[in-house]
Amino acid sequence: MKRCPECRRNYHDDSLSFCLDDGTLLVDGPATDESATAIQPTRESKTVLMPATSDSGTPPTDNSISNSLSRRKTMIAALVVALMALAGGIGFAVYKFRTPEPAVYAPFQTIKIERLTSNGKATQAVISPDGKQVVYVLDDAGKRSLWLRQVATATDVQLTPPTNEVFYWSLTISRDGNYLYYVYGGTIRNRILYQMPLIGG
Repeated sequence: MKRCPECRRNYHDDSLSFCLDDGTLLVDGPATDESATAIQPTRESKTVLMPATSDSGTPPTDNSISNSLSRRKTMIAALVVALMALAGGIGFAVYKFRTPEPAVYAPFQTIKIERLTSNGKATQAVISPDGKQVVYVLDDAGKRSLWLRQVATATDVQLTPPTNEVFYWSLTISRDGNYLYYVYGGTIRNRILYQMPLIGG
């Protein structure tokens, strides 16, 4: 056995001549009366890096490292799925229990059908923009005439006398509901566009 007189470290390898810590020439004999396996602390502390050990005290292997990484990835994936499920649940709850907006009804969502004529002789018709008046052509045994019907009171007013020599086409009521426009004539060459006040004319 040899020892270092400076750092008092014992060496069991007799082939060594110099201290591995400070390079001092080794001398024979142990440094102290302690057991041969004891190592005295040196004046200069040195840090020895040892590989990390597992719970069993053995250094980790590549397999245990890969298992650890796999477990970590699984935990991250589970956390992401849980967060997505939570966000979806919150979104569904907000959609389900939100305060409903006032209902806005589209045109013709609720309608009422009512027969305006019952003689079976009306051939053409046009309704005013406000829906209060209807002008129609009454064809009675080949004689045609114009009639105005008041929807609210269900009354009919004759606008033109019946005749079998002319036809009425393209009935139109003005936007303000004051005038009726129609094409009047017997043949395609002598048709004329007329304007008629619906009330008082």
